[in-house]
Amino acid sequence: AMSFGVSSSVSPLQFWNGGTPSAKMTIETDGKVGIGTTAPVKELDVVGEIRITETSGGDDHLSIRPYTDGIVYFDAHGAGADEGGFRFRNIKTGNEAVAIASDGNVGIGTTTPTTAKVHLMQASASGELPVLKLQQADENETFIDFVGNSESDGSGSISSDTTTDSAKFG
Repeated sequence: AMSFGVSSSVSPLQFWNGGTPSAKMTIETDGKVGIGTTAPVKELDVVGEIRITETSGGDDHLSIRPYTDGIVYFDAHGAGADEGGFRFRNIKTGNEAVAIASDGNVGIGTTTPTTAKVHLMQASASGELPVLKLQQADENETFIDFVGNSESDGSGSISSDTTTDSAKFG
């Protein structure tokens, strides 16, 4: 067995390398680990891009990288028809709940959202839940806007009035 440690309870464990040695990884005395930083503030604090690669040795990988103004990029790389797509899976059931295709189409309940920008699919025929529910607390505001380039293209909106239990299309 190999052990690493420091003689003082106030000194972090650091890993160094390079011609002009500088710390590449730091483990603080409270267990926080920093990669690219000597002062980690969370359990794992990485300064730079994170790359997660599949185990088969291919080029399929996910990169997580900060951009500017609080934006974070999740970049999917790989080969095949789904290159650049994302899928969110329920680990308990194994079902894929949401898919974002490489062309930006979003599928909920389907992994192939090819027929619309947003494709909602209810797999069960039981009908116990609606496929789509839209709810707004402020009854005096427009509920849905259909926006186009001119009045002649069918742009309009749907709004509701709960006091009269009616809907307005216009």
